[in-house]
Amino acid sequence: MLLFLIACINGEEPPTSVEIPNEAYEWGCYDYQEHSEIEILAAVCNDFESLTVSIMLVNDGYVEQGMYHEGGCWWNSTIQQEENCIEIQELFITGEINGW
Repeated sequence: MLLFLIACINGEEPPTSVEIPNEAYEWGCYDYQEHSEIEILAAVCNDFESLTVSIMLVNDGYVEQGMYHEGGCWWNSTIQQEENCIEIQELFITGEINGW
């Protein structure tokens, strides 16, 4: 809350999170003997400060990781986890836009 007030006092808008549409990214999950690996590739051309991928697991688990900006419109992330791919319930990406 304090950061929000400081941003408003300085005339800056607080950061805004936007959910990225499913059509803008693709992902795949691969099970290996020791772990599972989730690869995510997003094509998002907006001026985002950062993208974060969030994964909801069937057992109420939750994984969150920032994505790497490769340049241009391309972002990627590779997440290793102990759970099997079948345990992924939902995957979504949010982008953070700083105010003007």
